[in-house]
Amino acid sequence: MRVFWLILIWCLSVIQVFAQSELDQSIDAVYQDQTIEYILGDLEEKYGLQFSYGYLPLQRRTSYTFQGKLQEALEAFLRAQHLVFKKIGSNWVLKINTPTGKPLRGSIIDQDSRQPLIGANIIVEGTSPLVGASSDEDGSFIIENLTVGRYDLYVEYLGYQSLEVKQILVTSGKEQFVRIEMQESSVQMEEIVVLAKVDLTQPLNEMATNSARSFSVEQTSRFAAALSDPARMALSFAGVTGNGDDLTNEIVIRGNSSKGLLWRMEGVEIPNPNHFGDLGSSGGSISMLSASTLANSDFYTGAFPAEFGNALSGVFDLKLRNGNNTKREHSLQIGTLGLEASTEGYFSKKSTGSYLINYRYSTIDLIDNLLPSLTEQVNPFQDLTFKVNLPTKKAGTFSFFGLGGKNGTLEKITRDAPVGPDEWIREDFRVNQSMGVAGFKHRLTVNSSSYLHTSITHSIWKYDDETSRHWANPSIPKEVIDVTDVRHSETALNLLYNCKLNAGSIFRAGFNIRHQSYDYDYKSFADTTALISFLNNKGSTQFIDAFAQWKYRLNSEWEFNSGLNISHLLLNGTWGMDPRVSVKYFLSPQQNLSISTGLYTKPDHLSTYFIERRQISGAITRPNLDLKMLKAFHLVAAYDLRFKEDHRLKMEAYYQSLFDIPVGTNMNTVFSVLNTSTLFGIIFLNDMDGTRLVSAGKGKNYGVELTLEKFFSSGYYYLFTASLFDSKFTTLDRREFPTRYATNRVVNVLGGKEWSVGMRKKNAVGINGKLTYVGGLRRTPVLLGESILAGETILDFDRYNALHVPPYFRIDLGVFYRVNAINATHTFSLDLQNITDRRNVSETFYEPSLEKIITQKQNGIIPFLNYRIEFSFD
Repeated sequence: MRVFWLILIWCLSVIQVFAQSELDQSIDAVYQDQTIEYILGDLEEKYGLQFSYGYLPLQRRTSYTFQGKLQEALEAFLRAQHLVFKKIGSNWVLKINTPTGKPLRGSIIDQDSRQPLIGANIIVEGTSPLVGASSDEDGSFIIENLTVGRYDLYVEYLGYQSLEVKQILVTSGKEQFVRIEMQESSVQMEEIVVLAKVDLTQPLNEMATNSARSFSVEQTSRFAAALSDPARMALSFAGVTGNGDDLTNEIVIRGNSSKGLLWRMEGVEIPNPNHFGDLGSSGGSISMLSASTLANSDFYTGAFPAEFGNALSGVFDLKLRNGNNTKREHSLQIGTLGLEASTEGYFSKKSTGSYLINYRYSTIDLIDNLLPSLTEQVNPFQDLTFKVNLPTKKAGTFSFFGLGGKNGTLEKITRDAPVGPDEWIREDFRVNQSMGVAGFKHRLTVNSSSYLHTSITHSIWKYDDETSRHWANPSIPKEVIDVTDVRHSETALNLLYNCKLNAGSIFRAGFNIRHQSYDYDYKSFADTTALISFLNNKGSTQFIDAFAQWKYRLNSEWEFNSGLNISHLLLNGTWGMDPRVSVKYFLSPQQNLSISTGLYTKPDHLSTYFIERRQISGAITRPNLDLKMLKAFHLVAAYDLRFKEDHRLKMEAYYQSLFDIPVGTNMNTVFSVLNTSTLFGIIFLNDMDGTRLVSAGKGKNYGVELTLEKFFSSGYYYLFTASLFDSKFTTLDRREFPTRYATNRVVNVLGGKEWSVGMRKKNAVGINGKLTYVGGLRRTPVLLGESILAGETILDFDRYNALHVPPYFRIDLGVFYRVNAINATHTFSLDLQNITDRRNVSETFYEPSLEKIITQKQNGIIPFLNYRIEFSFD
C-alpha cells in the first residue's frame, strides 16, 4: 500500500511539473471579435489547457491580444472578462465574478413630446442569456442583479430609431438612473432597422443645431482639476477660455466678455450661481452647485435656439436630477474645499415622489473656527441645493427646487514700510455675498403629443463690501474708502408649451415675465477728500421675453429649425426682435453639415443704467438710463462626423457682429463694455473721462474651432480642442482695437484611463490629465515717462490692447481610487492644478509708488484632495 501512495504522489508531481512547464511557455496570439467560448476552446486545443465551467455567459464577443507568459496572459484575460478562476493542476475552474451592484433604473420617453414609451425593450449587451427589461406604463424600467462595472444598453421600440447607450457605470453605493429619449422615425420603412448611437455630447434640447453639447455629472468629475464645477469643465471645450485668473471660473466664449453668459436652472433664469462673484459678473471662485445634484445638462457657445433670450455669448442650461424614489441613499464628502453631505429618497413606499438635498460647508472656515492662528485670510462659504419631485396620475408632475449660498472674505493688509503716526498702517477688505433662488414647477400632459411647463421662481442676490484704513495713531478712527451695498431680487413667471405635430415636426412657444427690484448703493474715495457716490438708486422694473420656434424634419437627410424671440426692457422702453434659423443636412447617419444664424439681445446689468455722474455744478445725473440693449448677429457653419463607434470629429467656423454696444464719449480715451466683466470695471475704466456712455459701439468675433473626441470606452477617453480666432471692438469715432480677450489661439488636450482592480475587479483606479495653451490676454502699453511725471498711470490709447501678456500654459493631473464595498462606494481623489508650478502672468500695470511697471503672476501648483462615500440603507 505504501508503494501505491508513493507512485500516486510521484505521478501527481509529474503532472504538476508538466502543467507548470506548459504555463511557463510564451504566447503571442490576437483574437478579433470572437466569443469568449471560442477563445477558451482555441487555447485548449493549442496549449493543452483544460477549462471547466457550468452555465456561464461566454457568448459575448471581444477582441484581445495575448502576449508574454501563458499563465500571466491567461489570468489577465480572465479578469478582463469578469471571470473568477481556480487552478487545479492543468484544469482551470471558472465562475462568474459575483460582486453585486445596485439595480439599473431608467425611463424611456419620446424626445419631442416627452411622453413615456410603453413596452420599449432594453437589453444589456454582451450578456448570455440576454439580460434586460421592458418599460412600463410610466416608461420606467429596472434591471437587477448586475455586477459592478460598465454596461452598454440596446433600446428598441416599434416606429422609433433603435439606440445604443454606452458605458453606464453601475456601483455598489448608489443606484444608477438613465433617462433615454427616443426619436420617432419620420419615414416608416418596416424592412429597414436604423440603429442610432447615443452621442453623449449631443444637446438634450432637440431644437439646438450648432455650438451646443450636453455634459454629464461624470464628466465634471472626470476632467482633471475641473473640481466638479460645470464652468471649469467647460474650459476644455472648443472656443472657451478663462479670463486670465486661475482663482475664478469665469469663462470667455469666442472672445466675448463673460457677462454675455446666461445661467439657467430647471428651465428658468437664475442669478450668478458662484461664490465670490463680483457685481454684474457671471462667475466666481467656487460653484454653489454640487455636481452630484445635476442631471445631464446643456452648454451653448453660440447660435442658440429662440427659447433663450437675455444672452449674447453662451448659455448654461442646468438640470437638477430627481432623487431616488425607491430607496434612500446618502453621501458624505470631505476635501480641500469643503465638507459635503447629501441625502435622497422616497417619501412613502406608496408614492412615486422623491426628495434630494445637498449641503456644503467650507473647510477653510472650519479650520479658522478651530485654529484661528493658522489662517490670515478667511473665505468662508456654504450652500444648499434641493429638489422635491411629486408626480400625480392626472394632475401632472409638481416639483419644488432651490439653490442658495453665502460667502464672505476678510483680508487684512499691513504696510511693510515704516509709517509715521499720521499714516495708515493696515487696510481691511471685507465682503459678504449671498444668493438664493426657489421655484415651483408644474408639468402637465395636455394630450399624447403636447405638454405645458409652468414655473414661478423668486431669487435674491446680495452683495456688500467695505474697504477701510486703520491708522498708526489709535486715536484716529478708521477711514472707510470704499463701500458697496447691493440688493437685487426677481420674481418670475415662465410658461412653455410644446406640441409634436407629427413624427418630423415640433412646435414650441412660451414667455418669461420677470419683475426686478433693486437697491444699489456704491461709494468710493476720490481726490483723497471724500466718498463719492457712483450708485444710489432704489426701485423696480420688468423684463419680458417671448418666443416661438418650429423644427421640421423633411426626411432622413434634411432638418430645419426656425424661431423668433422678442424681448422688452420696461426700464427705458427698449426692444429686441431676434429671428433665428438653422439647417442641417445628413450626408449619412454618421456625418452632417449644418448652418445656424440669428440675432441675440441682452440688456446690461441693471446697475449699469444707474451709474451716477457728478457735474461741475454739483448736480447728480444718471446718463446711462437711455442705453439700448446689447445686440449680436451670429453665423455658424459646422461639419460633424462620428466614426469608429466612439469617436467624433467636429469643425465649426463662426462670425459674430455686435452692435448697440455702450462706449465712452471722450475721444481722448478708449472705453467699451466689451472689455469689462463686472460693474466695477465699467465704473473704474469709464471714470477716467467722467462722461456718459452711448450705445454706438460695435464689435466682431470670428474664428474656427476643431474638436476631436473619443468617448469613454474600453477604459479610456481623450479630447482635443483647438481654436483660432480674433475679437475686436469699435469706438464712437470708429477706431478699431482688439478686445482684452483676443488671445487668438487656444489648445486643450485631455485624456484619462481607468483600470479595474482588486481580486474580483470590482474596484477602479484612474488617472486624468489636461494640458492647456492659450495666447496671452491683451494689455495696453503704459507711457512710462509720462506716468512718472504725472504720478499716475498714463496709457498709450493709440495702441489700446496692442500687446499680449506671455502665453498661458498649464498642465493638470488627477488620480482616483474607487472601492465598491457592500452597499457603499468609497472614492479617494487627488487633483493637482498646474503640476509644473508655472507662474502664468495675469496682467501688468504701472505702480506709481515704485515708478515702474509691475508684472502680476498667478498661483503655482494647487492640490485638491477629496474622500467621498456613497451608501444606502432603509
